[in-house]
Amino acid sequence: MLIGISGKARHGKDTFYKTVLAPRGFDRIALADPVKGLAMVNSILDDGLNLTRPVVPQLAELIETHFYSYFGSSKSEHVRTELQGLGTDLIRKKIHPGFWVCLALEEARVRVQKGDPVAFTDVRFANEADAVKGIPLGRFTGGSFCKHTQALQEAIHWKLSHTWDEEHEQYGFGALPSSPGLVIKVKRPALEQQQQLTAEQQAHESEASVDTVIPDHLIEANTVPELKAQGDAILNTLGIEVL
Repeated sequence: MLIGISGKARHGKDTFYKTVLAPRGFDRIALADPVKGLAMVNSILDDGLNLTRPVVPQLAELIETHFYSYFGSSKSEHVRTELQGLGTDLIRKKIHPGFWVCLALEEARVRVQKGDPVAFTDVRFANEADAVKGIPLGRFTGGSFCKHTQALQEAIHWKLSHTWDEEHEQYGFGALPSSPGLVIKVKRPALEQQQQLTAEQQAHESEASVDTVIPDHLIEANTVPELKAQGDAILNTLGIEVL
C-alpha cells in the first residue's frame, strides 16, 4: 500500500503522517530527504576541509554545524530557499522532473514488497501524484543538462513508465507501484490568509504547484483533532485500521 500526502508548507503533512498513518504501520519516505542530504553535503564542501588536520574530527564538527539545519524540525529561510533552488530549479528542471519521485518509488518498492505500507510525506507536484497513482510518465523532452545526463534521463523515463513487476535488462525494475496508490491532500484554511513563508518562497513552484495536485481525498482542518478525525475516517473506510 502506498499513500502520498500533499499540501503546502505548514499545512499538516507530517502531522497527518504522525497521527493517522504511523499508528497504522506506515513507513515514512520524504522526497525532500535526498535534497536535504545533497544540500548539506554542498554546504560542508563549501566550508572546506583543512588537510593539515585529521579529517574525521573535522567532519564531526561540520555535521554538528549543519545536520539539524536541514533535517531538524524547523528550517531557516535560508535553508528553505536553498532546498527549493536545489531540488526544483536545478534537479527537477535541468535534469528530470521525475528525479526525486523515482528515487522514492524505488525505495518504496523494496519496503512494500516486504509487506510494509509506505507514505510519501511531501508530494508537491502533479507528476509526483500521478506516479503514486501508477500513472505512466508523459512525454519528456529533456532538461538543459540533457547532453550530460541523457543515460540517467532515459533510465528515469523508463522507470516512470513501467511498474514494479516489470524489469529491464539495463534499468532494473520499473518505479510505478504495481497496485495504484492514492493521494491525500491536507489543507489548513486558517493559514491561507497568513504569511507563513516569504513572498518569494510562497510563489516558488514547489509551493504553487501543490494547487495542481488532484487528490483522491481532501482534508480541510485547522486543528490536529480535526485532521486526525477526518484522516481516521478515510483510512477506516479503506479498511486500514490502527495496529
